[in-house]
Amino acid sequence: MNMTRIRSSFACFCLLGLLPAPLVAQSLKISPGEIVTEGDTVTFDYSDPSSPGITIVIEVSGGFPPETVELFVTLDADGNGSTTWKARAGWSTAYITAPDVEEQFIEIEPASLTAPAMLAAASGRESRWLVRRPTALLAFLPSRLRR
Repeated sequence: MNMTRIRSSFACFCLLGLLPAPLVAQSLKISPGEIVTEGDTVTFDYSDPSSPGITIVIEVSGGFPPETVELFVTLDADGNGSTTWKARAGWSTAYITAPDVEEQFIEIEPASLTAPAMLAAASGRESRWLVRRPTALLAFLPSRLRR
């Protein structure tokens, strides 16, 4: 073997090693978005074209004390699958993990912070109630503090 042939073989080997292999990307899409209200239905759409027909596990964690829910999804012939989950009351954040996908999270707002409740608070209805009925608050205080 001559030296030129060895060099060209080595160069081809190095060049082939540097070429990127076709990438198959797994993905997880969360609907309706990053902020939901407790009790809302959240949809998880998972895709892995390289693994059609398998069953994967999506884990949703959160709450205090910490709790984990496992959601099983069977992928179709194209490697797509979806499932739903109800946003739990008392959780402020839910962390979502799925195979070969970066962890994601959603914020869960209490139902009391929904738009109608915020509008009522902004209108001052609660503050007017307190001004009109200040003695109603005293009923909750111990008798020695009411003086």
